[in-house]
Amino acid sequence: VPSTEYDIRIRPFHVYFIENEEISRVVFGISSTTKTIKTDGGTPVDSPGNVKLETVNARDLLIAWDEIDQEGVTGYEVQVFTGIDTLQETSPSERTSVPISNLEPESVYHCSVRAKTGSDNWGPWSPSVTVKTCPENMRRTLKSGEDCFALVGYYRLGRQAKSCSSENISESLVENSCLENGITVETLPIKTGYWRDSLKTDDIKKCRKPQFCDKISSMYNVTGPNSQCAMNHRGVYCFGCIGDYVLSSSGCEECTKQEEKLHKSRTRWFVVIMVILFMVGILKITCGAGVFEDSKCLKLLSCGNRERRRRNKIAECVKSVSVKCWKRLGFMFIEVKFRILMGFFQVFFSFQRTFQKGTVDTDTSLLEMITGLNPSRLADEFNIRCAYDYNHYDTLFLYTLVPIVFVIVVVGVYMLLSRVYNKYKESVRQETITTVFYLTFLVYPGVSQTILETYLCEEFPTADGNEVFKSALRADYRLSCENSKERVIALVYASIMLVVYPVGIVLLYVSFLKRYHDLILKQDSTNLNQDEKSKLKRVSFLIYPYKTERYWFETYELFRKLIQTSLVAFLQDSVFPNLSPTIAMNISIVVMVLVVFINPYKKTGDFWFAFVSLVLLIPASQLSVLELSSKQITSGNYGIMGVEFGLMVVIVLVELWLQKKGKSGGEVKDLTRTESHTDEEFVGVVNDNLNTMQENMKVKKRNAELEGEILKLIERIKGLESMVPEDEASRDAVEVAVV
Repeated sequence: VPSTEYDIRIRPFHVYFIENEEISRVVFGISSTTKTIKTDGGTPVDSPGNVKLETVNARDLLIAWDEIDQEGVTGYEVQVFTGIDTLQETSPSERTSVPISNLEPESVYHCSVRAKTGSDNWGPWSPSVTVKTCPENMRRTLKSGEDCFALVGYYRLGRQAKSCSSENISESLVENSCLENGITVETLPIKTGYWRDSLKTDDIKKCRKPQFCDKISSMYNVTGPNSQCAMNHRGVYCFGCIGDYVLSSSGCEECTKQEEKLHKSRTRWFVVIMVILFMVGILKITCGAGVFEDSKCLKLLSCGNRERRRRNKIAECVKSVSVKCWKRLGFMFIEVKFRILMGFFQVFFSFQRTFQKGTVDTDTSLLEMITGLNPSRLADEFNIRCAYDYNHYDTLFLYTLVPIVFVIVVVGVYMLLSRVYNKYKESVRQETITTVFYLTFLVYPGVSQTILETYLCEEFPTADGNEVFKSALRADYRLSCENSKERVIALVYASIMLVVYPVGIVLLYVSFLKRYHDLILKQDSTNLNQDEKSKLKRVSFLIYPYKTERYWFETYELFRKLIQTSLVAFLQDSVFPNLSPTIAMNISIVVMVLVVFINPYKKTGDFWFAFVSLVLLIPASQLSVLELSSKQITSGNYGIMGVEFGLMVVIVLVELWLQKKGKSGGEVKDLTRTESHTDEEFVGVVNDNLNTMQENMKVKKRNAELEGEILKLIERIKGLESMVPEDEASRDAVEVAVV
């Protein structure tokens, strides 16, 4: 019943009853003044309608409703409950919206509203409205519908809100980003130079080559993971190229007909260089063994004196060129230092490729090719990709087959020369073995790393598998690690080469050292016969830089370089940041301590050069860990290289100065010598031997002349014998005349 107003007046009255009469009489008094009153409304008939949730956060919400069409409503009450348990009831309020707090994130609640009239006339509850609170740092409104959005400073990933200022992602986002509500993982403002495999992930990685990840989506309407790539780039870390473009050190370049023609010409020169390298190895064997020393090799030597070149005397040429170089540069100990230098750069460039991808200066590719004989680095210098766009698998085949072919050619040359020039058989064998050892020394770290890198892949779990591979080869992100015929062939071939190179070369060194073990241990003896000296020369490459008791150190160096160049790379996918550079640094420290403890080198200068080279590998492994720009890292690399070169020059000059002053910087014993001499004494011995060779050549020439005269004399004697008289007295006279 609605509320109603009434006018009330009160007056007294009296009823009279008359005895023995059936009627009575009522007598009214004077009425009071009129008073108006209003009655309360009845209990509300309807519940509030259009109950809605205007704002839903993680721990509070704002519920609203429409007024009921009934007079006398004095307030509303909201009930929030979960299941059958009432969580809270609000105090009656005349407002049509009420905030509810103290809720739990991502929890389901039911909300109802009722109205009242008077002081305590409550109407029915409205149908409950079910709501689920948002995750932390997210909100939902009537406009946003059923989805919660991230608040300012956060972005939405799935059902969660993550902070844009977190350590894992803040570095990769544009400054002052996430300053509005509703940022999602798909719309994250990522910096140039960063990349991710899908728009649905916040695992944003720094590009291996920052210039490849120059965002172009705003200009060219590119969507998906390729929206982070530079012009004409695509794929994993933007290492792929579109259409007729090929990848170079500076990015994807278009291959025009003119470029293709130019690159084909460069390819021919590349083949010529490879053939020349083969010929150098063959000439080293033939000339080093003395097979053609009387004519052919002399033409290849640059002797300053034309008269000597015309006389074609190898002894004079060697004396004018080699001995002077030995005197000025101290060749015997410089060779050892060059080997230490090569070993340093092999590990140094490996650190660059493993830890500093994207900051490697391509200007060092030629030096890397020289120290590791990597044909792909030579191809990079020639830039022949428009003629042949090679990848890691091509590098694997070329890098492993070329040394094998070279060894086959060298062995063939040895067998041929041994048959044709039998007297040079032993010297040819020595040069062949030494050449093979030099080859294995140069290629072992690089080719082993190339083989092992074939097994290393990087996973991209959120990639679509089309534009971006779900698994890509770390050494070449253009190649997929997913099952394919090409992948299977590469893995089988790499497994075979794993036995040939990382294992086979070590076994080769061990077998030679074991075979000549007893002879090596008595190398300092002066009682070695000529055969023992010849056999000792076969392994001189392995042992001559080291002390006799440390003859195995070259094999240890193989293991050391294998661990530092290849095995550390397997830790790249670790969940711990910067783990592999840290382990590389610790390994460098350990091997540095081992060198001090073992002290394998005969010469003091060699020891210190090797020690400092290992010390320089420590900062080389840590440049990628420091917060440095690409230019700063490149400057650091050049600084380390400069220190290494400068140190070698200083040590060489100091040793030469000490020798000139008559002080030894530490003894070096060259096993091609049968006695222990200092370098200065050895140069003197070489001079004496060359002079002796000249005298011997003169004696041989005089002997040949005398031999001719003797033959003529014998003929004359035979002629005289036919003229001898028969009587004894005459024969005696002739004999006297002949004598």
